Amino acid sequence: QSQPPASAAPPLAPEAAAVLATVPKISAQELFARLGTRDMSLLVLDVRGAEEYAAGHVPGARNLPHDEVGARAGELRVAKDAGQQIVVYCRSGRRAALAIEALRKAGFEKLAHLEGDYMGWEAAGLEVARGRVASDAKGDSGASREPTPR
Repeated sequence: QSQPPASAAPPLAPEAAAVLATVPKISAQELFARLGTRDMSLLVLDVRGAEEYAAGHVPGARNLPHDEVGARAGELRVAKDAGQQIVVYCRSGRRAALAIEALRKAGFEKLAHLEGDYMGWEAAGLEVARGRVASDAKGDSGASREPTPR
């Protein structure tokens, strides 16, 4: 039996995979293209921890750690009221599934999952933004920061 590369994500638990199967997927390439057109119908939500976010994230993504999504979902109400689709990602999918469940419980319906999560974004060689932005879903989205080419 061959072993997956060390950088490969571990398989998702069936519960997380089941949650992610209930929302539309958006590929890294499609998201990159839509972000390039400054598509305002999207809000990209990175649900990893602040340190992971600072080390590299999808340009323009807002950081809201998965374990705070339920308590802070009100901060995303503007996106909901504007009809924006919230594209959720983490490192490999587990935390994204938890965040999607929390958002659903808070009444959010326009949700999507970044296929492959951050690992897939990196593997595709797409632009990565670096640096710390306040972990505040209604604050600076980081979009003004220049992305770091890979």
